Amino acid sequence: MKLLASLVIAGSTAMFFTGLLPCPCELGARVSSALGGSCSPAAGDAQPLPGAPVGVYLEVRNATVWGGACHIGSEAVSQGTYAAAGWAFEGGAHDGADLTGVRVVSLVEGTSNLQAEHVFRAGGVPEIRSAIWVDAPDQRTADAAVDHVLARMDHGTVLTVERASLSVEQEGDVFQLAVPGVLSVEGEALPDRSCCTMPESLWYSPLATGCEAVVGNPSTCRFAGHGDGSARLSPWAFEGENSAFVARLGA
Repeated sequence: MKLLASLVIAGSTAMFFTGLLPCPCELGARVSSALGGSCSPAAGDAQPLPGAPVGVYLEVRNATVWGGACHIGSEAVSQGTYAAAGWAFEGGAHDGADLTGVRVVSLVEGTSNLQAEHVFRAGGVPEIRSAIWVDAPDQRTADAAVDHVLARMDHGTVLTVERASLSVEQEGDVFQLAVPGVLSVEGEALPDRSCCTMPESLWYSPLATGCEAVVGNPSTCRFAGHGDGSARLSPWAFEGENSAFVARLGA
């Protein structure tokens, strides 16, 4: 238990989000300098360059990311194997392509809890498979957006990359993430920001590198499955729990 507490305290500074979603956290000068909230590079990474992508980042899991130790522990082995992530670029570029208005959604599946080794120091590192959807005006822009996403988050073996009309939306506390006929997510960030005032109960961090996010609770979170045979990703649902992250991209 002491080891778990130490891990949580060490990771507690990851919970900060202001501006669009005000957060009352007081986490020191390093975090305070990130006014506006961010999904910026982690410590030691290069700082975002002018023109780096900015926008919204959403993520949902099939496990509770913020809660009591007993609740989290009961899910550690059997849950946490799936995740869905969405990027909505409001500006910026990658590899010379303007990403304004582009959206990307990815579904990730692991052979075990995606962060068990990091969070609980238990179990092996999972083998990861994924599928990616991109909503972009042309193939060059789509390729650049996917390259940016792959650089920010481990997708393991990418089974498919498809073009589709996507929803990655956040307004106030309300968020939505959708791939038509495949994924449906709707929810809200915790309105009292208790995830910030009680960071010792935060057990996971966003899968995308360097994200500083507010925890959310999806009332709807359903993945219908995708693909065939050995390339199939299994269906899953996880609703009504504190299982989401809501963040801003860029400083």
